[in-house]
Amino acid sequence: MKYKEQRHRGLHPAAFTYEEWQKIRSVTDSMHHAAKRSERGRNIYEFAGYIACIHCGLPLRCQGHAVTKHLYYRDTAKSRRLPCSNGGELTIRADLATQQFGELLRSLRLPDNWRELIRQQMVTEAQAAGTTPESIEREKERLKLKKTRILKQHREGYIDDEELYGEMAAVELALKHLDAPEVNGVKYEEVVEAGEHLPGMTALWDVATVQERNEMIMILLQPGGLYYDL
Repeated sequence: MKYKEQRHRGLHPAAFTYEEWQKIRSVTDSMHHAAKRSERGRNIYEFAGYIACIHCGLPLRCQGHAVTKHLYYRDTAKSRRLPCSNGGELTIRADLATQQFGELLRSLRLPDNWRELIRQQMVTEAQAAGTTPESIEREKERLKLKKTRILKQHREGYIDDEELYGEMAAVELALKHLDAPEVNGVKYEEVVEAGEHLPGMTALWDVATVQERNEMIMILLQPGGLYYDL
């Protein structure tokens, strides 16, 4: 948003994730009966919604060149009359961005203990955001007492086996999340999943289709999270 000639990032939580919004758009398009461009006329961009200008933070707009037929990512700061120290109108060819990201993937080497390092970092960030070790321990104690109550209810016949297993699984999951809390909407399991996919993505990046590379990007990055220096 823009306030007193200065741009500020929104602080409210998003109503939908990027993936949910894409599904909503897909359903909306399927219900729309107006004439649309043929599938052949549509271009898919690997980094659509994920690539942004490192100087002004605005997402880069996808566009094709009518003459050369090349695909580009373009900074829109100047056309939107927003400040950008890089001029706000530079472009980068989409195939060059794809090549450079592939080189970045090949350069990444995760240490053997990368899962534990990520867990520790997320715990540290959660504590910096106000989640104290004391509050975590209190919540662990509360959940342990809840497990005791569930077992007692089962012994006394108030809940059956199926309810017992469901309640106990929910408590165990909550305890697991306390060891690696969610940070800024990102869960530890999601980061680990992305890391485990990394070797396969690196091997497939150059031979994958545009759609497949786009799906890899959705696993690795947050929307607007790839800052590019134009």
